[in-house]
Amino acid sequence: MVQKTIEVQVEGLQAVRQVFEQLRLKTPHAVAAALNVEGEKIMTSSKQTYVPVDTGALKASGHVKPPEVSGGEISVVLAYGGPAASYALWVHEIPPPPEKSWSGRSARHEPPTQWKYLETPAKAAIPGMDERLAAEMRKELP
Repeated sequence: MVQKTIEVQVEGLQAVRQVFEQLRLKTPHAVAAALNVEGEKIMTSSKQTYVPVDTGALKASGHVKPPEVSGGEISVVLAYGGPAASYALWVHEIPPPPEKSWSGRSARHEPPTQWKYLETPAKAAIPGMDERLAAEMRKELP
């Protein structure tokens, strides 16, 4: 039996390691940035189409908090509150009677008079979210 020796030399391994290290360092920032963009789009949809407007305080209180990175978790919080905190949750969770709006005026049946004014656009954003997040992340990664 004849033995043959094959020698393989890998070049550029250090460059590959550097790329992986860049990815490791930049990925959390890219994910956070992508989640923030998605959160801003959902909040814009909520404000333009869903949130009930009486005095405007509830609509004005809507905001997206800056991304938080903690360990292996990255989160973006969308919220309404501030001066409207006392009724934001109530208006979101309790539908008005069919004949009334939250302010007691005659109901308007077109937006923006909808309860679930943040949940509805968030659920509507789910289809295609993975592709949108990936596209945003590609802008940040090598």
